[in-house]
Amino acid sequence: TDEKRTWREPHSLDLDMIMRVQHLRLLENFGTELQLCYMDMADFFKGVEYRHYFILSKEKEAEEKESGAWIIELSPLQRRLLIHPNPYAPFQVEASFRKDETVTYRMQQVCGARGFSVALRNSEHLARFLCTKAWFSKQTVLGMELRNALKAMPAGARANLNSLPEELEADGFGDLSQIYPVDFYKGFVRFTGRRDRLIAKDEDAYNVLLLGPTGKGKSRIGNLIFGQTVFQTGGSPASVTRQIEVAAGVADIYDSLQGKLLPRQVNVIDTIGLCDSELTDDEVIATVKEFVKVNFLSIDRVVVVCGDRVEKPQVEGLKRVMKWLRYDQRHRRRNFLFLCNKSDLLKTSERDAGVLGMLRLIGCEQEYFPVHREARPPSETLEEVPAGSSPFRLSNQVMRRPLAIPTGFPDIPFDSVRKDLHSLLDAVFIEAIAAAQPSGYACAAERGDNPSSHFVTRLDVTESSCSIL
Repeated sequence: TDEKRTWREPHSLDLDMIMRVQHLRLLENFGTELQLCYMDMADFFKGVEYRHYFILSKEKEAEEKESGAWIIELSPLQRRLLIHPNPYAPFQVEASFRKDETVTYRMQQVCGARGFSVALRNSEHLARFLCTKAWFSKQTVLGMELRNALKAMPAGARANLNSLPEELEADGFGDLSQIYPVDFYKGFVRFTGRRDRLIAKDEDAYNVLLLGPTGKGKSRIGNLIFGQTVFQTGGSPASVTRQIEVAAGVADIYDSLQGKLLPRQVNVIDTIGLCDSELTDDEVIATVKEFVKVNFLSIDRVVVVCGDRVEKPQVEGLKRVMKWLRYDQRHRRRNFLFLCNKSDLLKTSERDAGVLGMLRLIGCEQEYFPVHREARPPSETLEEVPAGSSPFRLSNQVMRRPLAIPTGFPDIPFDSVRKDLHSLLDAVFIEAIAAAQPSGYACAAERGDNPSSHFVTRLDVTESSCSIL
């Protein structure tokens, strides 16, 4: 009964301000060396074993001794945050990390929490948030025993699974600063706001899903679409994106059915990078799967961002994602775009070779169509010829295969990246066309110029569909 009540209430830590003051004082006892720990609790929820997580630290004054341990945990029994010097036994250590300024800030953020929920705000969520900045619980992802015990969750509550509570504002978003001078490029999609999830009316939106290894410029690609720093970017081995982030906007996209540009809602979804130094690929893929399953109705473009040098772990991660998306089914490939990013320092021949090398590593070099921008005069601006519009429109024959382009967007004068930006926008926002309506697609509407044989295809990812998940 208590658990079901938490599903109906706001997704909140329900901070107690008096308790918060006490917790903030107790944080002073924690040293710099921290451990992510867990212990198993049998028959905790509906007969299912629950793995209770907590953060353990040696007392600041006793770091060099074998005593003085402190714990911070979201107690499943008292259903609130506890900070105390009473270590559990026995327990297992899953990871070690240091308490720097960012970890200290996250510890301060959760002080006073009392909004425990097995599904939405359990001890693993909180402990992993303190350790990695990701509000994530392995126990609540698809296929896990605890998740199977949560089948009664309504769709609205499932949308909050592994998403930050309202008090922990996502810091993966950028400051909205302009990437290039407004006189040159304002952005193809006009940014309208950030979103926690998608809803039924987003069925008609143009949905773009960004995937790829950490550090390959995935968030940068999302920013270029808007012309603003909507998502945070960085070059560390840990993914800057720690939660699934959605940026919404409006763009004039060429409508194949009506033969003209029409304003359309656009959602760009930035995901956690594969091969992250703090999250395993299993955790990343499970998080993306869960978000897509609960939120998406249809995907118009899956953008896979990587580079010409893809390491073996990254290849394995990408192949797993491709398998999950059932890329092996030929009719799904037309909705994919592969970017060989950070190719700005390469010659044209080297760029093309980089694309082939990237595709060869992930096993699809024989199936792609290379996009070149010579068709558009260099004098034309993005405003004069919007992306996805004539004269550069990909033919029906082309869109039976995935697209692949080399791109590079360093912080240099706009004229140096204009061509790559044209290619990127056209490839992302051109509708995928099929010669006949394929099975497993949603909203496969008929084209106006030949309604008997051509369809606009979108990947169907509704929860009841097995086309992807």
